[in-house]
Amino acid sequence: MDLEGNYINVLAVSSVRVFRPTDSTNQLEIYNVLSADLAEQRLHYAKKSIKTGSLQIYEQIFVFENEQRYEEVRITPLNDREVLTIIRDITDQYIGQN
Repeated sequence: MDLEGNYINVLAVSSVRVFRPTDSTNQLEIYNVLSADLAEQRLHYAKKSIKTGSLQIYEQIFVFENEQRYEEVRITPLNDREVLTIIRDITDQYIGQN
């Protein structure tokens, strides 16, 4: 992802559902994928990662197809304008706690 929120490449294993805009004219960009608050949070950590040159880790709650999912997000800088974002579903950890 670049610092404007444009996804350059999205990779997923076959067992993972990945949200993609249904309208093919939409660019795959952060505000088409995430709610405004989650998008702003992601951009904040992306900028912080580049500024500090370090890995940023945080958790978020993401609603996908009316299902609440817990995710761990890891962001690391690739260069001065792009980051690698890895998202891991940790919902099972939260369900097991209840």
